[in-house]
Amino acid sequence: MKTKLLVALASLTLTGASILPVTNVLADSSPQVINVGLDFKQAAQTALNEAKSGKLVQLELENDRSRPVYEVTILDGTTEKEYKIDANSGKILKSSHEDISDDLEDIQLSQTTPGLSLVEAGAKAKEQHNTAQLREIELETENGRLVYKVKMSENNHTHKLVIDANNGSLISDKTK
Repeated sequence: MKTKLLVALASLTLTGASILPVTNVLADSSPQVINVGLDFKQAAQTALNEAKSGKLVQLELENDRSRPVYEVTILDGTTEKEYKIDANSGKILKSSHEDISDDLEDIQLSQTTPGLSLVEAGAKAKEQHNTAQLREIELETENGRLVYKVKMSENNHTHKLVIDANNGSLISDKTK
């Protein structure tokens, strides 16, 4: 009896462990539109006001336990500041600071000055897909070039754009 119970518990644990990551991936990558009261620009400004200084390098809209939230990352010298903001009220739900002095890529990003801000990159992406919802914008270095990677959702499709962070030109635009 004990052996059967242990086997049943072990199989439930294993099944649960294998289901959870798949569920999270599906929820995060869903092309469904999320209803929000705050747009990307307002979420960015909220985080920048709270951070007092630094460079906005990532902004993402996602559902967190059925609640729409923006996750915002700001680099400031050797500090990474992250904020979770309620996408309806604009309230900062969580903030954290992390030392990135050993992360060369993040330090380099914090020292760059792109010709286009993250918010301006979002506006450029909206010019390409004006009815799509911005889901994520991230500043990155790709093949030695400073770019914004943008994800947008529209009609159960995901648009992935790459925009030159210096001149705002569209490098690629793919739809899945």
